[in-house]
Amino acid sequence: MKPENERVEIIEMRGFASDNPKDAFAESYAISKGTRCKQHLFSLSINPPARADITDEDYKNAAERVENELELNGQPRAIVRHWKRGDDGVLRQHAYAVWCRIDVEKMKAIPLPFSKLRLREVSRELHIQHKINMPPGLINSKHRDPRNFTLKQSQQCKRSGKNIRQLQSDFRDAWASSNSTAAFANALRERGYILAKGKRGHVAVDFRVEPYAIRIYVGVKPRDVCAKLGFPDQLPDIDAAQIFAAQIIREKLVELRAEQRCAITSNRSYLNIQKKRLLALQAREVSRLEENKFVVL
Repeated sequence: MKPENERVEIIEMRGFASDNPKDAFAESYAISKGTRCKQHLFSLSINPPARADITDEDYKNAAERVENELELNGQPRAIVRHWKRGDDGVLRQHAYAVWCRIDVEKMKAIPLPFSKLRLREVSRELHIQHKINMPPGLINSKHRDPRNFTLKQSQQCKRSGKNIRQLQSDFRDAWASSNSTAAFANALRERGYILAKGKRGHVAVDFRVEPYAIRIYVGVKPRDVCAKLGFPDQLPDIDAAQIFAAQIIREKLVELRAEQRCAITSNRSYLNIQKKRLLALQAREVSRLEENKFVVL
């Protein structure tokens, strides 16, 4: 029977006495017996799309980002790559990265709270770095750690009253879900921003005339922005974009006002119906009491 995995290769063995995963994991288990930890290993799968050009260094870089996010820095680590042929006959590669969680100096397991949520942003960053389209389930990102933002970004968001984590999340979502200038501009417009031409390239402008540099808030290089969006010469300038953004806000307010009026009318109709029903019940009860009343002599 043909094996499912066509080929297996060890990319890295770090911090273990053994040079093969089986003995290394047994070593980790032996160390964990000196603690109360039941899950002494942390593992994850790194699955690039078919035909993606991913090197050993790319896998190591991904593992470095993961351990920085989860504070597993310096822990024993193994990375193994598999090649597997799918039903379509295409040979795909993926890798597994495994860490020992036991801090041998403290003889305690390193805690990993909310690891899945914390790794979503790492996955998003890797998709953007390697120019890979994100799956739909990954587009809605978690808020980033505020320590990852620059002082300039923090000051700009404070000045405009924006939530810095939500702002970058919105921009990255728009970037990940679009494949052209028009699609990206539409995605930004849905979030209340207008794509415009700034002094140093592409920016998004809100109705407060605050320009947000696309390359900074998406987290890509200027050449990648130009490759996807082209040159900004055909875009409106900041002043014109501010007018468009203000118009979006006005239209939204008109829409909300109409919805509010409709809700008030609907509630009023419902209350009138309820009032009539209660009056009818009251009238029937009064009639019943009138029929059953008696005189005490």
